[in-house]
Amino acid sequence: MTLRIDDFRWIDPLVDKIIDKHSVYPEEVESALLNDDPQPCFRREGNRYLALAQVEEDGEYLFIVFALEPGNIARVITARPMDADEKTKFRKIRRLA
Repeated sequence: MTLRIDDFRWIDPLVDKIIDKHSVYPEEVESALLNDDPQPCFRREGNRYLALAQVEEDGEYLFIVFALEPGNIARVITARPMDADEKTKFRKIRRLA
């Protein structure tokens, strides 16, 4: 599934929680979701999207949950480093794409 994201909306308490709990910064999340090589893998669950994505600058693998608001604005709910199973799944999907 391809998804168009034109901008991001960050909620300060969630940003602080993501940084404190997972050491993931907004710049990394934005880079990962906008990365073209490799492209993120998206799955929709209700009104939320789950993404497996790789940060463009340092290659870190992230699991991201966000809502897509009108105007293709991603409101990030949480982000964390992928676990080993998620990395394997992401690499497999990207090889098949």
